[in-house]
Amino acid sequence: MRLSLFAALIVLAGSLPALAESASALTCPTVKVIGSVVGGRHIPRPGDLLSFTADVNGLPEPKDLVYKWTIGSGVLLAGQGTPRIEVLMPDGNSITAAVEVEGLPSGCPNSDSETVAWDPAPAAAKLDEFSGPLKKVPPERFANIVKAVTDCPSCKFYIFIPGANHRERSARREVLAERLSIRRHDGPRITYVDVPDTDDRVTVWLVPPGAAPPSPSD
Repeated sequence: MRLSLFAALIVLAGSLPALAESASALTCPTVKVIGSVVGGRHIPRPGDLLSFTADVNGLPEPKDLVYKWTIGSGVLLAGQGTPRIEVLMPDGNSITAAVEVEGLPSGCPNSDSETVAWDPAPAAAKLDEFSGPLKKVPPERFANIVKAVTDCPSCKFYIFIPGANHRERSARREVLAERLSIRRHDGPRITYVDVPDTDDRVTVWLVPPGAAPPSPSD
C-alpha cells in the first residue's frame, strides 16, 4: 500500500512541469485599440486626422503579426496591415475603428475596437427670412422670433436689413422693432446689421453660445 502511494506521488511530481508548461501555453496576449487626434488636440472635429493604434501585450516571443483594420466611417488614409492607421475624421459625430490581429496563439482573442466621439460645434441658425413689405408679413412669424428670443436667454440674434440707402434701411428697422416688440432687457442681445444692397430680403439668425456670427452672404 505504501509502495503504491509512493509511486503515485512520483508520477504526480513528474507531471507538474508539464502542467505548468500547459498553463503557460494557455496564457493569451491582450489586444487593445487606442484612438487619438494627431497633433495632440483633445477635442476632435470633422476633418481632423485621427490615429488608431493596436497595442498587443503579453506575447511570449516576437511574432510576425498582420493587422486587418476596418472603420465604420471616415477615410482610412494609411497603415492598413500595420499596428497604426491614420483616418480622416468624418462629418458625423463618431467613428469606430476595429482591428483583427492574425498570428496570435490559436484560441486567443485577437480583436478589439475603439470609438472616438465628439460634439459638433454650435452653429448659427436662420430663424426666418422676409421679402417684400414687412407690414404684410403675418404676425405669427414675428411671434415665432419673439418666442425664440425668450426661450434662449443665452443666445444672440442677428437681423440683416438690406436697402439701397440709409433711409430705406432705417424704415425697415423701425417696422421690425415695432412688430417684434422685444422686451427691453432682451434688446442688447439683438444686433441689427445694415446691408447696402438692393435685395429686399431681411434675414433673422439665432446664434447660440460658442457659435460664429453669421454674415450677410450666409
